[in-house]
Amino acid sequence: MGWAIALHGGAGDFPLSMSPECRQLCEDALGHCLHIGVEALQAGKPALDVVELVVIYEPHADYVFIS
Repeated sequence: MGWAIALHGGAGDFPLSMSPECRQLCEDALGHCLHIGVEALQAGKPALDVVELVVIYEPHADYVFIS
């Protein structure tokens, strides 16, 4: 069986009032988390370790998300 990865960036959608710059920051933070997870899974790390890596990265380190 292969692996899959899913990220959750919070409830709801990006508000229409969000600036393109802020939206890009959000997308970049999620993309970075995805990159961390994919690299770890491709390296054969156990799923729980991958979750920890992504959560420890803490997307809110970019001051975009609060987890």
